[in-house]
Amino acid sequence: TSADGQAGSIGLGFAIPSDLVVSIADQLITSGSASHGMLGVTVKAATATVGSDTYVGAQVQEVSSGSGAAAAGLRAGDVILKVEGQEVTSPKQLIGYVRRYKAGDTINLTIARDGSTQDVAVTIQGGVGEGACCVAGRASDVGRCVGDLVVWALVDRFRLRG
Repeated sequence: TSADGQAGSIGLGFAIPSDLVVSIADQLITSGSASHGMLGVTVKAATATVGSDTYVGAQVQEVSSGSGAAAAGLRAGDVILKVEGQEVTSPKQLIGYVRRYKAGDTINLTIARDGSTQDVAVTIQGGVGEGACCVAGRASDVGRCVGDLVVWALVDRFRLRG
């Protein structure tokens, strides 16, 4: 207990999906390094209107040349609504979904473009230390996108910059 007789948590916690933990552990044991899936896009939170319906998703701001997203035909302005049928309600959620896949996996995205939806097959690329996608305005000091957005959000919140 503390000096005033109260004890407890500071309310800081996080969870990592067990399938991601197993994948990363297996990679580390096998090769000494780990990678995670990447689309090759920079995104921001957005909505898209299709007919009379409005959807929340992650709007593509930029597509990296040579990426799986570029090869699939994704372009700036597209709003990613679903990954393998699971709704995307934020850029962070999109990153979480994409990181569950390995380089070479092909996933189905549902996107909104020009007032209609369409499905797009994207082949995931692997990355070590870089993000599945970037949230607009979130780049590290060295100018590359960092996928560990939850960590960066905590750094900003608690002013723990190094």
